Amino acid sequence: LSSMQCKVLDIIVNHVFGASQHEQLLMIMLGTASTGKSYLINAIRHVFSLTRQTHALKVTAPTGIAASNICGSTIHSLLSLLNENLMGACLHALQDTMKDIRLLIIDEYSFLS
Repeated sequence: LSSMQCKVLDIIVNHVFGASQHEQLLMIMLGTASTGKSYLINAIRHVFSLTRQTHALKVTAPTGIAASNICGSTIHSLLSLLNENLMGACLHALQDTMKDIRLLIIDEYSFLS
């Protein structure tokens, strides 16, 4: 990892696993193609794996191709946005999916409107 990537990883790890874990962290990581954003996502995933917290990390992207590139899911599938009626069992399933998430990564967020 580059020094900047290490700084970002440290901020995330300290936030998720440290004393401030109950506060919301909003972070935007910018960079052109091939600057290591996906590499950093994989490093974050590795930390969650080492700490046996993979259930607490969700990695998403707006499109299937972008999600596939980072071994994630689409935002629509994670949040059940394809369901017109998010009630009852569908709502309960979404709440169950989201209850233990401590870090949500949205790659290619500039695609969102």
